[in-house]
Amino acid sequence: MLLTRATRFTLGAVCLAVAVLAVSCATIDKTLDEVDKGLEKAEETVERVENTIDKVDNTVSRVAKTANRVENKTKELGSRVENIVKTKRHLVAKGDTLWGLASRLYRNSDARIPGGQGGYLWPLICEQNGISNCHVIEIGDIIRYLPADRLSTVNNTDLRRHLQVAFDAP
Repeated sequence: MLLTRATRFTLGAVCLAVAVLAVSCATIDKTLDEVDKGLEKAEETVERVENTIDKVDNTVSRVAKTANRVENKTKELGSRVENIVKTKRHLVAKGDTLWGLASRLYRNSDARIPGGQGGYLWPLICEQNGISNCHVIEIGDIIRYLPADRLSTVNNTDLRRHLQVAFDAP
């Protein structure tokens, strides 16, 4: 069969178009593969970012909790340091007792003390001075004590503990 020149030309153009389409399809397939790989990498990156954000959130939470603990401890230590700085001293004389000293210093100074009897706070003075036998103090000893106006800085738990010691003492 003899093909006319126009038919051959058309057939050649069709073949060329098919070849271009084949190359284009191959290029599109390759591009789609690269896009798929890019999407996979993007998903991995998103997962890493989400994990990092979770870690940052946990760290921020821990930092906030630590900051609160530091703030509370700083307040507590500040109060304790202020108490140390404002601590007064008494030179023990003949006839002095911790009960007598506490009675003079703390009478009616704090509503938490039963009947306003400051003497009940002798265990506080004993502990502040590290006295091993609170029933024996020597003439010439220097006793440190918290001024009555600073007594409110003693927390309730410590105050109850000292009062309990006083009530339980022989």
